[in-house]
Amino acid sequence: MAPAQKKNKSIFHTFISEAGLKLESHVEGVHELTVEPSIFRFNLIQKIKSHPQYPDKVIDMFLNALQEYLSLDDEKFKACLQPPSVNGKSIYDSTSDSLIRILLSIDFFQTTLVDQLLERLPTFISESDHDIIESPIPQLILKQLKWLDNVVNPPQLTEKILEMIPITPLGIQKEIITSLPDIIIDSEQKAVIRELIKLIDSDYRLIVPILDALPHFTLEEDLMCNVQKTVFDRLESADLDDLAVVVKFLLQTSSPDDAYNVVQQIREKVDFHSIGELQNEALNSKKHQKRKKEQIPEALILDSIKLGIDIHKFVKDAWLKAISDVNITKNHKIIDILILLILHSIPSTKKKVETIFHKKIVGGLFTPDLLENTIKYHFEGLREYFSDILLLSECLLRSSQQQTTVSRAACTLYRSAFLVFEPYQQQEIVASLVTHIGCGSPIEIESALSVLSHLVRIDIKKMSRFAIFVKGLLDYLDNLNIDQIRILFDVISKLVYEDANYDGSNGGLLAEFSIVIQKQLSNPNEKYKQIGVIGALALVQTLGSTQNTGNPNHEKMISTAIESFSKIERYCARSMTCLAFAYDELAWFISNGMLELSLVDWIYTKVENMFSDTYIIDNDDLAKLREDHYYLKEMPIEVWFGADSNTDDSLKFNVYPMLCEPHVSQELRMQHLFKRDHIICCCSMLRLVQACLKVKGGSLTEIGALLSTGLLLYEKVDIERMKSDDYSKLIRETACDALFYSINWCRELVNDFWGSDVDNQKNVISKLRHVIELEKLLNDLLEITPSFQPFGFTTPTPTKNVKSNTVSVVVGSMAKNFIKTGATVRRSGVSKSKIISTRRSEVEKDEEQNKGTSESSNCTPKFASVSDLRPLMRELVLPVFGMLKYGNIKNPTNDNESTKMVDDAQLRPAEIVYLLEDLKRKLDFKLSSPVSNVPFFAKKSKKAELGNNSDGFALIARQASLDIVKQVSLDYVPHLLRQLDLICEELNPTDDVIIEDDVEETLQRCLQLILEIIHRLLCWTELRSLDNKETLITVLKQLCPKALSSVPKFTLVQSEVLQQTANETFQYLHNFASRLPTANLAILLHKILKIIAGFAPNSSELFAKSGEVARNFASRTWDDINKLDSESIIYLVRNDIRHSSNPIDRIKFYAIDILPSLESRNDNITESYPLLNRNTFPHFYKALFIELVEVLQEFRPGNFNTIDETLAHISNTVECLQKLVSFIRINHKRNVLSVTLKYGRSFIDTFLKQMLPLMDKHFNSYRDEILNIFKTFQMSTRNLQALCNHVKVNKESQLSAMVPLVKKSLEIVIFQVKGLIQHNGLPLSTFFLGELKHRDIDGREVESDDQKDDSSQKDDVNSVLDEDYDDDGDDKDVENIEEEEEEENNDAEDDDNESSVNATDAEEIYSSKRKRFILDEAEEDNDLEDSDNESTRSSKKSRASSSASSSASTKKRASRRKVK
Repeated sequence: MAPAQKKNKSIFHTFISEAGLKLESHVEGVHELTVEPSIFRFNLIQKIKSHPQYPDKVIDMFLNALQEYLSLDDEKFKACLQPPSVNGKSIYDSTSDSLIRILLSIDFFQTTLVDQLLERLPTFISESDHDIIESPIPQLILKQLKWLDNVVNPPQLTEKILEMIPITPLGIQKEIITSLPDIIIDSEQKAVIRELIKLIDSDYRLIVPILDALPHFTLEEDLMCNVQKTVFDRLESADLDDLAVVVKFLLQTSSPDDAYNVVQQIREKVDFHSIGELQNEALNSKKHQKRKKEQIPEALILDSIKLGIDIHKFVKDAWLKAISDVNITKNHKIIDILILLILHSIPSTKKKVETIFHKKIVGGLFTPDLLENTIKYHFEGLREYFSDILLLSECLLRSSQQQTTVSRAACTLYRSAFLVFEPYQQQEIVASLVTHIGCGSPIEIESALSVLSHLVRIDIKKMSRFAIFVKGLLDYLDNLNIDQIRILFDVISKLVYEDANYDGSNGGLLAEFSIVIQKQLSNPNEKYKQIGVIGALALVQTLGSTQNTGNPNHEKMISTAIESFSKIERYCARSMTCLAFAYDELAWFISNGMLELSLVDWIYTKVENMFSDTYIIDNDDLAKLREDHYYLKEMPIEVWFGADSNTDDSLKFNVYPMLCEPHVSQELRMQHLFKRDHIICCCSMLRLVQACLKVKGGSLTEIGALLSTGLLLYEKVDIERMKSDDYSKLIRETACDALFYSINWCRELVNDFWGSDVDNQKNVISKLRHVIELEKLLNDLLEITPSFQPFGFTTPTPTKNVKSNTVSVVVGSMAKNFIKTGATVRRSGVSKSKIISTRRSEVEKDEEQNKGTSESSNCTPKFASVSDLRPLMRELVLPVFGMLKYGNIKNPTNDNESTKMVDDAQLRPAEIVYLLEDLKRKLDFKLSSPVSNVPFFAKKSKKAELGNNSDGFALIARQASLDIVKQVSLDYVPHLLRQLDLICEELNPTDDVIIEDDVEETLQRCLQLILEIIHRLLCWTELRSLDNKETLITVLKQLCPKALSSVPKFTLVQSEVLQQTANETFQYLHNFASRLPTANLAILLHKILKIIAGFAPNSSELFAKSGEVARNFASRTWDDINKLDSESIIYLVRNDIRHSSNPIDRIKFYAIDILPSLESRNDNITESYPLLNRNTFPHFYKALFIELVEVLQEFRPGNFNTIDETLAHISNTVECLQKLVSFIRINHKRNVLSVTLKYGRSFIDTFLKQMLPLMDKHFNSYRDEILNIFKTFQMSTRNLQALCNHVKVNKESQLSAMVPLVKKSLEIVIFQVKGLIQHNGLPLSTFFLGELKHRDIDGREVESDDQKDDSSQKDDVNSVLDEDYDDDGDDKDVENIEEEEEEENNDAEDDDNESSVNATDAEEIYSSKRKRFILDEAEEDNDLEDSDNESTRSSKKSRASSSASSSASTKKRASRRKVK
């Protein structure tokens, strides 16, 4: 081959070889230089130039030979494009030049060689379907053209390379476009940019390389706008893989002027919802293939956004503004959450993002569904921001006090993140939740526990990995209340179940949990024993669940559950309170279908016989008791409420004899075997029995006889006789106990039998009457028995000096674990990792326990009435309130037998009131705002108080608030409305029927309770949440029978349905406004109407109607007008003003026409407003002042069409202030003066902030109008100054604290007005200071001798802006401000001086705030500075003169200022 090459050697080969390059080398594919590259280039140029045919022919010959050589083989071509070796050593690096590169650096070769190289590009055709060029030669060709030292013919190069783009394969097109910034010189950029813009329109596949290239060019503004417009048009249709580059280009090329628009376009056109779906489909199709972050398009898009935010601060601000401006829920998108998470990762915006999140969630704009979808479908792109998700969740949960919406959003973030992230992140989430549980805040604890419970239910396998964190909470049960412990134990029991059935990797979780349960059950303190009961029953519920039917270990689980229940009975044998608690818990599980039927059968068999043998006796037993005198001496046995006590089979409930057990002889106790302690469990055992029967067959016929069972009590004695000495303290207390347990028994019968059978309706209502009768008797007894403590419910006194006993427990194959019993909650064998905080020392616990013991002994609860005992009584369940359906508020007109039978099957007003009061208490407990935060290390007494706040509401506390609202509104509100209508008819009869006072009082009480229940339902904060909008519509429909009967239009959207329903409900309840008998009921109805109006999307019309209702109520004559409190009157007047068409006109009407009528004795007006009298005048006055300040705070210039309307509004507002302040001259009551000082100062501060800038802006155009406003304003400020002096002179200690702040505000007015005058170019002589005569609160002139303690108070505004106006007449004008004189030996005056602002300080205040009113122009600033200097010099002279004169004077003068 060598001879053939030598024979055919071309001019190219000859010149190259002679210049110092060997085309063949021992290094395969790489040429070899025998000289340095620069020498080779010089030699080659010399060879060419020395050729006789130079220049044209020899150059063409050389390039043609080169072309032939390159066409022979791609490997030869590739070798020429790569750096050669030098003397056999490779010098290949990024800076070395190839043979082609060296030839391109020679000017006479460059143009032709470039054309030859570029024309080779179309020859490379892709062999794949993805237009990917596998050969590296195209990239090497383009590399040779980059960064040439000299471009001989730039236009031709540009034209040629652009010509190649359309005719080359797609892969090469992208390479060419990407390389353009490095090839084209600056003078050719415009042509290239225009061509690239055309390519975007012609081929969307090239958008990514084009956008990569464009930022490297210098684009003019118009070209950039064209590019952005083109890109925006293509944004929605861009490929997923291209979006990252497109977004990056848009953000990096934006400017401060168009950044907001760019951000909005990205928000609107980048659909992250579709991106997430496509991405998840791709991930699901390749579940077992790990993808790097660089391969995830969404992650790349987020990185592009973050890069844009990092580069330009205005992009970050634009994102924040764009998200903050959205005020409609449906307009928020997933991208908003993603952007906020990105911004949260930036330290400087962390707090701002948390604030935005909080506001958006509270406002219902960020819904739980939006948050869940963001995490669920975009977790791949959010892996980098997991720490921000966790921090944001923690922040939201900590800031969720009083706002369950925020806590629900935080829980959504926690749940969603746990389900999609990796085990390490899941561990961090569980640890964070455990930390929240230890924080002490009830909302945080309950929210965190709800998240753990939810995670255990839906993915227990993942949660079982982190059981070590959850079981660590067993060390801190003291910090949780019963409901929280119940949830925690439920979580742990499910983890125990998972651990026992699978790998058991949690180190014997069942053994550890069993140790804790046994430790609590063996504790003598009932609190800890109840904790043990909850733990044992949690195991019973988990192991005996209906979901375990198909488990192979089913029999063993049932056996373990039975063993756990038996353990409870064994350990609680001496604590009937805890055993009753266990029966109630078990009844709850059974009633809700949580236990398997075989386990229920075993429980029923065990309890039923014990129940009947213990509590039910027949006539023979009764006769035996009477024969043996098994009762207290002075109180024999008697059967109460017995259906037929003479029949042989009549049964009685044993109450009184059982309570007498400790007081009878030992022989009788051994004979009858009664135990007083057993009475504690009677109601709980009955509930358990009926729960088992309902689950087994659904019928209570087996125990139906209990409804007609009489009560075995003591002989009825008149209460007056009970007060005699014949009846000892023991007898009275035993009687109270008997009545107390009888009430609980009857309440439990009502719970269990209502709704079970229609035939029992009459008997159940009869039992309710028995409850009311027994409560009346007990209430009378409690008045004469102040020392009564219900047996079994008294606060137990802890055993002192309880020694720690070592108990050996063997579990499975484990060695003996020694644990100590005591009053603290601990366990052995449990991980000691510090999950919450360091465990307190045993010494500290013992000290705290001893302290608590001493405190509890001194704080024995007092039960003075039945209401005090209510938390200890059996709770009525919600279905019982279905009795309201049978309410009858009308008394029967005749007493025949049939009417009496019908009446017995219906509720009377007293029973209705009883049920309504109970329902109201339940709603107040469940729907009221959450309790305040309690620190983790708070005292035990505080935590115990928090933990016991559900006493008497144990059942309803376990139900969700939403379920209760739905049940009450659907099942009971219709009955309430029917009763409301009937009561209004009864109280407003058409004929002359006289209603007795007690009946009328009962009906009014019933009416009040109905309105309070409706008000409580509507006040539930969660009802306004977007998640509960359907519930809100349902509640409103139930409040309006017309809305229920109307057929909904399916074309209406939800907001329209809500608007229509709110209108109908408002109108329906509005009809009751004229039928209510008292003002208090009317105000309650108005509050309901106002809430309903607030629910409507377009509420202006309904609020206007509510204002008319308030106006009507305020002008009516009420029977209970003397019972109205101040807040009620203020409420009516405020709502009359606030919801009127023009609040300012309404205030002016009250101030000018209504209030002065008291002094003028205008009977026409006073008769029209019967609520107004001399006693209620301060309430009207306060309402007017509050509304005036609120109107001022809501002032916005944009709400008016013209500046004339705006100034007229300001003038009216100031006139209202002047009228209100002037009332202090005729009414010197302290509460009137207090209101004037408090709200007068608020008015002045708001006036300076809201209105003065506007008047400053338009002063030159509306000078006269603004001066008139200031004149009116001055009259008010002078009255305020007089009031301040009055307070000082009369030494009003309660009012004096307000004076310094008022005088400070008056001082600031002076300098703000001075700034306004100077800014608008008025001469300095316009504003001067004058000493005014001192006047008292009545406007009378006061001699200066009377001003002994008032010389330092010269802070009032006495601005006179018109020469013709002077309310003193003989003011002495001066041109300076006198220095404030020092007050000595007067603490009050010292405080005043500290709070007041002297002339110099006020000038500084004015200077700091002057930018509000003075334009930022250099010339004006200089003028003002000169004038200020002149004023300062004048002030200094004045102060010197004043100091000299004050030292010679023995009397102090009160200084006043005058602005003219």
